Amino acid sequence: MNIAGALCLETGDFRMVEDVRITAETTVKLLARLERANPGKRLHVILDNAATHGAPPVKAWLARPDCRIFLPPYAPNLNAIERLWQVMHPHVTHNRYHPDFRCFAEEVMRFFTSTLPAKWHEIRDTVTDNFQIIDPGKFRLAG
Repeated sequence: MNIAGALCLETGDFRMVEDVRITAETTVKLLARLERANPGKRLHVILDNAATHGAPPVKAWLARPDCRIFLPPYAPNLNAIERLWQVMHPHVTHNRYHPDFRCFAEEVMRFFTSTLPAKWHEIRDTVTDNFQIIDPGKFRLAG
């Protein structure tokens, strides 16, 4: 089971792509889903150093003139999706028995579709590491 996921730190909204392998094409599919789910917004997406993230199809997709996705420099400490995977494990794998892969996969999907939205208020601080969403209209840069 391979999942590429993205988490909105404000709302807990989780978008994902599941496939046999995570490739440049599945990365583009996930980024496109993020844009469609957030019309008119500029999105900041923190990626890890996976080879697929820097592959030519991803670079070409991000180079579109109308692309609204901004990739800040790689910062693993800011990648909240890694903390979300850590939160998922106690709900799905720790001290749990799954008779087969199908049952395991269903439990993983249940976490993302049911548990995460229902318990976001409990999970949020662990996953966001107390990030604060800053309204650009409420601050200014002095240099």
